[in-house]
Parts: sequence; C-alpha cells; structure tokens
Amino acid sequence: MKFLGVERLRTSTAEIASPAGHITISLGVSLWRADKSGDFTIDQALKLANKALYRAKQEGRNRVVLAPGV
Repeated sequence: MKFLGVERLRTSTAEIASPAGHITISLGVSLWRADKSGDFTIDQALKLANKALYRAKQEGRNRVVLAPGV
C-alpha cells in the first residue's frame, strides 16, 4: 500500500482500549501537491478523498481506500 502511515493509523486505532468499546476508522486518501498539481485544485483533491471515504464505508468500513490516481 502506498500510504503505509495511513494504514498504520487505522490499525493502531483498532488496538486502542476504549471505554466506548471497539473503535474503528475508515479513511479516504487523495493526494494534492501545490508544486506539481497543475490544474488539479485542492478542492478537487478533497472531493476525491471524500468519495474514497464513502467507498471505504460501503465496502465494509474499517479500511483505507485510495482515490484514483494516488
């Protein structure tokens, strides 16, 4: 996986003992670089991350989904 840090965040969260019970997170990841994005705006990157997040939830939650092109 390209974003091992994000996957590590997801698994570390699942290992936390919480009085609220077992906690999981789903993450949608996109990439935007100010120096190399051309016409691709940060707003577009956030929209792609949001779509990836909803895809993660639809696919069963507790997962990381990368936006296309990441």
